[in-house]
Amino acid sequence: LFAILDSMSSLFWCFVLIGMTQFMFAVLFMSATAEYFDDNGATVAGEVPDQLRELYGDFWSTMVTLFMVISGGLDWRDAANPLKGIHVMYLPVMIFYVFLMQFGVLNVVVGTFVATATEIASKDREALVRSHMAQMDAYTQKIRNFFAEADTDKDGTLSWEELRDYLDDRRVQAYFASMDIDVGQAET
Repeated sequence: LFAILDSMSSLFWCFVLIGMTQFMFAVLFMSATAEYFDDNGATVAGEVPDQLRELYGDFWSTMVTLFMVISGGLDWRDAANPLKGIHVMYLPVMIFYVFLMQFGVLNVVVGTFVATATEIASKDREALVRSHMAQMDAYTQKIRNFFAEADTDKDGTLSWEELRDYLDDRRVQAYFASMDIDVGQAET
């Protein structure tokens, strides 16, 4: 879960890259459509002008058309045919757009996202190991403190009598019970 959340910034920048590339081509195709209608009159009729108005008539229509072309919602040839009516040069431009987005940008985006998610996941594993080791260190310190408190004569050694007396203390028994340790079986 943390790997996904941490990779969101990478995903955001991937979306920005896709959006910027799509924006550049949208401006190009929309400008060509606007110029076509300026040259031929805004009321020109026919199949090509109707398709141009529908697919490239405004900015959002153009962005949606270009998104549909790269995501399978619209065949790229169907999107390119009205542009051919403007000028035959727009067909290779549309082919270049599809090629660039499918094989360049989207593959790079997927690769970057997967690499970032993998890197973050490995950091999550390292964090898990560090957390477990810190817990072990804390547990070890608790055991050291236990033996230091049990050594009532402070000579650095713990006799069996000192340990038994310490384990008879109700507070010590409650502490060990909280860690699921039965001190009643200490002699066995």
